[in-house]
Amino acid sequence: PLLIIEPSGLDRPVAIEGIHKPPQQRRAARRTESVGHVRIVGRMKPLQSLIGFEGDVVRRCARRSFRSWLGRRWSRSSVQSDTCRRVRSMKIGINGSGRLASPDLDAIVADIEQSESDGYTSYWLAQTALADSIALLGIAGRTTSEIELGTAVVPTWTRHPEVMAAGAITAQAASKGRLVLGIGLAHQTTVEDRWGMAWERPVKHMSEYLAILDSLLNTGTASLKGEVWSLNQQAALMTDTPPKVMIAALGEQMLKIAGKRTDGTILWCVGPKTLEAQIVP
Repeated sequence: PLLIIEPSGLDRPVAIEGIHKPPQQRRAARRTESVGHVRIVGRMKPLQSLIGFEGDVVRRCARRSFRSWLGRRWSRSSVQSDTCRRVRSMKIGINGSGRLASPDLDAIVADIEQSESDGYTSYWLAQTALADSIALLGIAGRTTSEIELGTAVVPTWTRHPEVMAAGAITAQAASKGRLVLGIGLAHQTTVEDRWGMAWERPVKHMSEYLAILDSLLNTGTASLKGEVWSLNQQAALMTDTPPKVMIAALGEQMLKIAGKRTDGTILWCVGPKTLEAQIVP
């Protein structure tokens, strides 16, 4: 499992798999959200500073400094080594999208470098306003060496799949194979009110988009005359290793596309009940 941490105003990120909580929900989320059977809370820096919850019992797998901060909120209990091992094997990433509200190129790159130094396995950026998340991750890829770099997510409506592929291939080459390209349909109100575009046939939109995008990323060629997207192209690739592709999917049809044709789904505002009943295979 991959767990994404979104920094909060108190510098204590809410750690929830694939979920981004608005500020007013973050306090409640610290105690209620879960990933599988293990709940993760707090700023895990470095990775060993990790707290796991199973049921209502605190499993303490943290270093002394983090134990001291959390100790004011929950009672002590014994450590169970199997739980600690399971928690520590989880991949933990940072969602740095909050920095895009007032984007600073040097600050974002420095944050990604620091996240790698702290031991996090991935760093994610949404596509918001006038900062290009794929370009930012490509730049950071030149000064980092191990951390996975992902978009969560880039809307498809405003970028033809050829343009999306070009940016992703460039960032993949710059990072030496560490990009995860997360794309999504955005929201109907955004598409219609902000961009003045028609929200029509979103599933067909994504299906054809992926057909062109996947072909370009893997072969540099695409030949499709679709109902929504079309392209006839043949070009040289900058890298032999295509980036992973994930899509934002919650509905049944989109989840089927995610499962069959991509590396997974990126979630938003989803709790453990929905994960168990609808999302997890």
